[in-house]
Amino acid sequence: METVTLSDLGPILAAVLGPMLLFVVASMRYQHVDSTKTRRLIVEASEKTRHDSRELVDGARKENRELIKQNRDLIEKARTENRELIESINNKTREEMRTLVTRNHDLIMRNHDLIMKNSERLSDVRERLARIEGHLRISPPPEHESDNGDDAARAA
Repeated sequence: METVTLSDLGPILAAVLGPMLLFVVASMRYQHVDSTKTRRLIVEASEKTRHDSRELVDGARKENRELIKQNRDLIEKARTENRELIESINNKTREEMRTLVTRNHDLIMRNHDLIMKNSERLSDVRERLARIEGHLRISPPPEHESDNGDDAARAA
């Protein structure tokens, strides 16, 4: 067998390792360029997202402020309307109460007058009955025992 020296293997190694080395270097360069592009796109997307999100947040804040103002206005309007309704109801109720008190007072006074007239008639009727009984010589009925409370206690 013949011995092969390193100088004889040089062209063979260069023919095999050269393209491999060239491929590895080209692959590394491609990955570097690709990662640079990706990094740039990520930065751009991040900036755009921040800008868009700021605009959305600012827009949402403005809308919220407007809605809060509208809500406050509506609440104040409802509060004012409620106060007016309560006042009108209270005024009507007061007027109705005054009217009812006046009517009740009038009824009480009429009933009082009727009772007074009837009591005068009743006393006249009692006097007449007493005269008739006296004329007929009828004695007054005996008083019941229940007047002193003994019968009421027994009945209970």
